[in-house]
Amino acid sequence: MIQARVRDGVQWSDALILNMSSRGLLVRSDKSPNRGSYLEIRRGAYVIVARVVWSNAGRFGVQTQDMVPAERLISDPDATAAAASPRSLVGQQERRAAPRSTEARHGASRQKARLFEFAAVSFVCALVAILVGSAMVEVVAKPLHAAQTALVSR
Repeated sequence: MIQARVRDGVQWSDALILNMSSRGLLVRSDKSPNRGSYLEIRRGAYVIVARVVWSNAGRFGVQTQDMVPAERLISDPDATAAAASPRSLVGQQERRAAPRSTEARHGASRQKARLFEFAAVSFVCALVAILVGSAMVEVVAKPLHAAQTALVSR
């Protein structure tokens, strides 16, 4: 049995990992999450993202997003996670970044919105400039054509 913390939505609770496979866990907790919900399971510095596939009376099974680093979770999770490179845990595994603050996420969202707004306004301005330019060519072309035919006919 391996002690861990589980986050279901905004609530954290203590849990025990009873069994592990390459892409799944059997977990025991005081509160069983709803089937289909997504969880964050933390053990030391490791973060496992998983979806609940079944739930029953304090026990539930989850399917993990990535491969489960079983040996590292069983051994000292703090030391082995700190020793792992920032981008890999076991082979193709990726270590999850710590959740960003709400303010940081809002700032990034605002930045993306400003960039999109700038691109949209630039596109509209370019389109208007092309339309005005083509209209001006037509306006100037008629008198020039009339002058040219008058000069040629003399």
